[in-house]
Parts: sequence; C-alpha cells; structure tokens
Amino acid sequence: MPREFERRLAHLCWALFLVPIPTFAQALPDPPGPYWPISVTQTTELRSFDPGEKVVGVYYFYWYRWKDACAGSLCDPIYSRAHIEFATGWNDSGKPSDALTNHPPHLEHWDFADPAWHSRQLDQIASASMDLILPVFWGVPGRYCEGGHNVAAWSKLGLEALAKALAEREKAGKPLVRVGMFYDTSTLTFESPFNYPQGHKADLRTEQGKKHFYCTIRDFFSLIPPRFWGLVEGHPLVWLYASEFSSGYDDTLLPFARAQFVQDFAGLEPLFVAHLDWRGIGAEWDYRWGAAIQPNYLSVSTVGPGFDNSGAHGLPRGSKVLREREEGAFYRNAWERALRHQAPFVIVETWNELHEGTEICPTREYGEEYLRITGHYARAFKNPEDTPPMPGPHAGEKTVSWQSGKAEGLEPIRHEDGEFRIQPSPEGAVIETASPYLYFAVEDSFCFANHEPLMLEIEVFDFPKTGADRFGSAPAVFIEYDSWNRDANFHGIYRATEPSPLAGKLGWTKHRFPLEAACLANNQNGGADFRVVAPKGLRLRSVRLFKANP
Repeated sequence: MPREFERRLAHLCWALFLVPIPTFAQALPDPPGPYWPISVTQTTELRSFDPGEKVVGVYYFYWYRWKDACAGSLCDPIYSRAHIEFATGWNDSGKPSDALTNHPPHLEHWDFADPAWHSRQLDQIASASMDLILPVFWGVPGRYCEGGHNVAAWSKLGLEALAKALAEREKAGKPLVRVGMFYDTSTLTFESPFNYPQGHKADLRTEQGKKHFYCTIRDFFSLIPPRFWGLVEGHPLVWLYASEFSSGYDDTLLPFARAQFVQDFAGLEPLFVAHLDWRGIGAEWDYRWGAAIQPNYLSVSTVGPGFDNSGAHGLPRGSKVLREREEGAFYRNAWERALRHQAPFVIVETWNELHEGTEICPTREYGEEYLRITGHYARAFKNPEDTPPMPGPHAGEKTVSWQSGKAEGLEPIRHEDGEFRIQPSPEGAVIETASPYLYFAVEDSFCFANHEPLMLEIEVFDFPKTGADRFGSAPAVFIEYDSWNRDANFHGIYRATEPSPLAGKLGWTKHRFPLEAACLANNQNGGADFRVVAPKGLRLRSVRLFKANP
C-alpha cells in the first residue's frame, strides 16, 4: 500500500470519530472482517448444538504478546509485552512489572497475532472435552484502521489469527472448537463514531448508543467464518458482560440488535446471555460473572478454580481479592454441583485470565492439573446418567434445621446486608437480626437444584409493633428463595413468598412458607439458598426445612 494512501487512510479514520454527525444521517461504518454480509447459502449447512445437548465452554483471553512493539503494520509500545509486563493496557517502560499471577510455560511464544499460538491453545482446550470458546472482544466500531483505537486494533488482529488457526485445524482434521462472542461491555466507554469522548458511557436508549452496541457485535462476527460459530438451535451466541458501562438501557436494545443482525447475517438471530444486572432486557439466558469466587447455577452453570489478582499491576492498594484454590478442591466442588444442575451449558471462568489467577490452562505453578480436572468433569457432565445424588451427611433425610444455636444441615450466613447476632436466652441461643435480611445455606446433600416440594418453618418472637414498615402495610415476615422461576424477582434468585403478619402476641410463634419451584442452588449472596425478610431486631430460635409438607 503506498505511504500517501496510508497517511490519508489514517487521517480519515480520525476524522470519522472527531467530526460529529447528526444521528439521523449517520451510516454504520463498515465492519473490520470479510464475513459480512453473508448469504443464505452460507448458513444452510451450519452446525448447531442440539436442544438439550450438554456443552462445555470457556472464556478465552487473547491479549498477550511477548514480541516487539509492532503488530502487523501497527507499531506502538503497547504491543510489546502486552498484558505480560503490564495488565492495565498501558505500558510504563520505566517501571516494567510482572503482571501475571500465574505463568504459562514458554511464555515467549504467546502472541495474539500468531495462528500457531491460538492452535496450541485450541489443542489443549479440545483435549479437555470443551466444545466452545468465548473470546473476550474489545472491539470499537470504526476504529480498527491506522490512527484508530489500539485496543480495537489488537482485538481485530487476534481474531483474524484465531480464524486462520480454526481453518488450518479444519483442514488438518483436528477437533473443532466452536466460537461465541463474549462482549466486554467496558468498550461502551471507548470513543467511536457513536460515542464521544473517551470515558463517556454510551446511552443505549438512544439511536447512537444502540448503533455502537450493535456494531460491536457485528464486527466480532464479521471476523469469524460462520462455519465456526457456536450456534444454539441456529442462534449465534452473544455473552454480555456487566451493564454498568452504559449510562442507561431499556427493553428496545436487544430487539434493535436482533433486527440488525437478521438483516446483515442472512436471517440468523442471535441468542443473548446476559449478566444478571441487565434487568428486564429480554435476554434468552442469564448468568453471573465471578464464578471463580462464587460458582453460580442459573440458565447456564459457571464454575472457576479460584481467584488471585495479586499480579494485576496497577490495581489500587488494598484491592487484592483472593479465593484460595484449596489444591483443586474448590474447582472440583463447583463441578460436582454443575453435574447435578439442569443447565445445558457449563462455562469455565477462565481459560487464561492470568492477571486474576482464574486460568485453567497449563502453568508453571500448577502444571496440567486443572486441564485434567476439567476434562474429567466435562466428560462426566456429558454423561449425566452416571451422576449419583449429591453425597453428604444429610442425603436422604426429610428435614434439616437450625435450632437453639445448633446447625443440622441449615446454617445462617453473614453478609453485608444480612448481619445478625447470636444471643443467649432462657430457651437456648437465638438469632437476633441486625439487618433486613437473614441468609441461610442448606447443606447440598439434603437438596441442591431441588425438584421436590419444600416447606419452610420459622419460629420467631412476635413482639408488639405499631405502624407500617418497609415490607408492607403492617409488620410481617416472608421468605425470598432461589427458585427455578426465572421470571420471578431478580431472575428467580429471590422469589418471594406471601408475607406472614406479625400479630404482636408477645410470645414465640411459628410461620410456615411453601417454597414453590425451589431450586436452592447456592445462588444468593454469600452462596446462600434463602433469606428471611423481617424487621430488624426480630429474634428467631428455630428454622426448619422439610421435604413435602410435615
């Protein structure tokens, strides 16, 4: 390419985002990849995961680069030791630092622009019986050419190299790993023709914001050949990270994105898997980030090996988070529960996020231990008939309880919005609430991802109280529990029972609550299964959970 043409191209790229264009006149910039638009003939033989098929996937980070400061024709200090000596995306050459908590062998071969590197990762992923990768995309619409956003440039180059690796593996007859999109929504704060200036949160209620949102999705799929897409009943997968990087959104966002995708990609409509904080957005499935700290079992199950971000150079002092791996026990326990949950997908957090120590890829610190654990459980997940009931001390029992300070399969859980005190009394120890909520965890061998009818009974000291409070027209108690009903409160994780009034009898009274469609899969705060919602200062001396009515 002549240098004068390159110079003019760079100038044009900057001009596209610096010059404001009225919303009604602004066309979408072209995507960075060649797989757009696609024709119906390109979709007729695409393979989908079958309904109910058991699928194991993993978040895939490809931002690492050991080599010099050039990536293709783009030269910038950010491309030298990218995400190896610095984790934040900006390099201070005067203060090199090891940004990795754990370290892969042969780190000098890690290069997001090298198809051979991607192919080696895919070899290992396939060896552990994983079917799907979710590359974390940092795309920025209209900013992929010279003079554009360097984050968008490497993300584009990395996906181009991944696409070449997939094609070479296909030609060689190697096992194929399918590809879905993990939309890192932090890019909603990056400059684009639809979002200005840098750091401004895109408003996804506006036409500009919706275009920015959709173009990022379109750009990802334009870089991956459709035959390698991970489809669920014909729907490409779009995984949405947190909503906090937008200044607002509403229920028109996904219909807009779906309609645009259908137009650009031969009638295919994406399936959205949204982080729990996207409330009322209309996604087909939900999940929660953070499974490396607390596994969760929602529309999909997400598990992880532990968390240690001590290598994330640049984090504020005191921000270190640690979830011990417990020599693999934490990861194995998360998988044991995923085996017994009904979700068709298990997603592992992560393949290679080495800054936060959530990786399962081979490392100098752990060897191939987590690759072996993953392979063992991935194969077991795909053969559910071989999975026995959850073992443990309360397997087969009809009731569990917490009574007078003694836990028998039912344990109160402290959380920042669920503080309590254990107080002595003539009747034995009692719990006194210091917050509006009181959380409990049920021992998983009693029930986990339950389908049996359950009844909860609590015994509280019913004292006189006048006036209404925040829970209704009169003082009352009720239960919020983890349920299968995803249309209930907060995706069904806090489904509420009917309230039971406090009558002011000045004595111990029992309240019973049927828990309809209870799941109890540890999805509430702190891994709890249900919480008692009651006025602060309420005393409880007994909590009992029954299978079927007592």
